[in-house]
Amino acid sequence: MTAVPRLSASAVLLRDRRGGGVEVYMLRRPSASSFAAGAYVFPGGVLDDADSAPATLALAPALDAAAAAARLGVEGGEGTSRGAGLHLCAVRELFEETGVLLGRVSGRVPAAGDAPLLAAARDALLGGAEASQALPAHGIELAPEQLRYVAHFITPDGLPRRFDTYFFLAALPPGQQPAAHAAEAVEGEWHLPGVLLARHLHDRTVLMTPTRILLAELAEQPSAAAAAADLGTRPVADILFGRDDVVAGRIPSHLPLPEELG
Repeated sequence: MTAVPRLSASAVLLRDRRGGGVEVYMLRRPSASSFAAGAYVFPGGVLDDADSAPATLALAPALDAAAAAARLGVEGGEGTSRGAGLHLCAVRELFEETGVLLGRVSGRVPAAGDAPLLAAARDALLGGAEASQALPAHGIELAPEQLRYVAHFITPDGLPRRFDTYFFLAALPPGQQPAAHAAEAVEGEWHLPGVLLARHLHDRTVLMTPTRILLAELAEQPSAAAAAADLGTRPVADILFGRDDVVAGRIPSHLPLPEELG
């Protein structure tokens, strides 16, 4: 029986590289994972019903839900709350899996002294607490308006687990550093997109097709701001891919060949 794709969201966390270009924060999944075992992935996960609930959306007062949903192409009725929920899902998963908060503490940008508070809020979420309860208890608001929607991939038919995933770019907020959640990843590190692609070709570093497509695009970007301005304003279409080939609707026109990576 064909598996139904599960709605999910991923956050592609970027920082500027000294001298130009960007670095991307990647998690490596445990080798025993039932999906994408050993692969380098972007932080993300499955959309929870709570992500689209009014109490959760209230955590993001600056998000224009209608505009966010329209960019995703899911506006109207339940689509508006679902589109907003996908943004909240990306922010929540980023916070849970890396500790990086796109948001505010007591109405201001998080400062270095807020690290213990952020760690406590993260622990509460990882312990099963609802975001709508745990985050206000620590004075935290979310800022999914900082995300830039850039890609949409659907796992092809014939696989036991399928995902309908929306990808968002996020710049690393000042003063924060990611730390991978050990239960989700065996490591979390910053990588140059082109170098990670070259490793995939040369030593079989595991990268799934959507990851390769996005890394190839990011390798050409001069900065995180430029990536957001470029990718975040292009038309985005569903990109469906088979096991042995890729039909990349817009990111990029082709996958890089070994000689193109030098």
